[in-house]
Amino acid sequence: MITIRLPASAITDDVLTALYDERDRLRAEARINLRDCLMPGCRRQFDVGARLEGKAPARPEWSGDGWRLFSGLLPGPDYGCPDHADLITAHVTHTARAHDGALHVVCACRWSATGRRWHGAARGLWEEHLLAVLGDETEETRRA
Repeated sequence: MITIRLPASAITDDVLTALYDERDRLRAEARINLRDCLMPGCRRQFDVGARLEGKAPARPEWSGDGWRLFSGLLPGPDYGCPDHADLITAHVTHTARAHDGALHVVCACRWSATGRRWHGAARGLWEEHLLAVLGDETEETRRA
């Protein structure tokens, strides 16, 4: 970072305009509020701040079109990009009581993290489940 100190007498209208423009640019950049896709390995993002304000994002690839919000059992809220939102919807989790009374994470497809009770494990196990399902679907697509 370069620091330039100007004496007050050197601050012309052009310099002041440039300073205000830079301040405005930095403020706009600070308002960018990116969210990642919940699908492990997906690198897509969208600007939730621009979406909520009804403005165009700073970059076209940060558009919120087609993204879905997921909230509930797993820490969140989380978002699914247009490529993965349907898959995530088909595998939304909920809790269920096992015969021993303990709560377990259960997927809409009946996959379960039963037996894994340590704190924080359910999310990673569910993400691994999503990747396995995605791999199965990819394999089926290749065979078709």
